[in-house]
Amino acid sequence: GPGGGMAGVGIFFQQEPSSGRVYVANIVEGGSADRSGVIRVNDVIVKVDDEDVQGQPLSTLRNLILGKQGTYVVLAFRRVTGTELYYFDVELVRGTPEYFESLKKSQAIHNEKEKLLMQVRQQEQDIQALR
Repeated sequence: GPGGGMAGVGIFFQQEPSSGRVYVANIVEGGSADRSGVIRVNDVIVKVDDEDVQGQPLSTLRNLILGKQGTYVVLAFRRVTGTELYYFDVELVRGTPEYFESLKKSQAIHNEKEKLLMQVRQQEQDIQALR
């Protein structure tokens, strides 16, 4: 089914040849990283789950990040803003933008069904009260 594929977290990474550090080059709109709202372009990745990825090739990074759609992965970044350097972790769900769209749709359908059920139950109670 549509949930069975492999997916990443919607980040394109690039590697600086000189330092080997890997940074966020682009964030896919509607993807997991975008939806988290905390990751920015130029953030440098330091860990995937508990694996130190500093200086590792992009292929290693890709293999660690890719996984079954719907599973979780924790990425650790470092960010420099002015003179401040800080580290942060983000827990992301692996999945394509389409995957998250479909989740949202099925959630909306679920909510709609719940609402209808509530109305039916309310009507049943009203009918009971009339008897």
